[in-house]
Amino acid sequence: MPESITVFVHANDPAAHAEAVRSLAFQPGVAVVEDPAAAGLAVIVADKVDEPTAEVIAAIGRRMRRTAGTGAAGLDQRHLEVLRLLAAGSDTADIARALCYSERTIKYLVRGITTRLGARNRAHAVACAMRIGLI
Repeated sequence: MPESITVFVHANDPAAHAEAVRSLAFQPGVAVVEDPAAAGLAVIVADKVDEPTAEVIAAIGRRMRRTAGTGAAGLDQRHLEVLRLLAAGSDTADIARALCYSERTIKYLVRGITTRLGARNRAHAVACAMRIGLI
């Protein structure tokens, strides 16, 4: 059985919070948690960003920055640097020169990046990384 996705829900309005929790509770493989630190995903329902909402957003941002270098999407710092250079338009040879690796190593890293992000090619990997905030 696949592992559950842990979700933290924050909402300004108690009714909106209850509806979001109720909707998620019936989804297979989803576990709603009360502690944002224990969640793999956060859902924020807000018509305005008040102080509690801003605190939740800031905590999520801190957590993302903390994990980005150690395994966000399974990518380490070396993979993220290659991804940033890909996003800047560098080709394999340019990346190899910039990072002092062989072209073969860069191809291996790019393959790992596309696999871990579920991307079809380099451009798709960059788009996926941008979508999830890695670059």
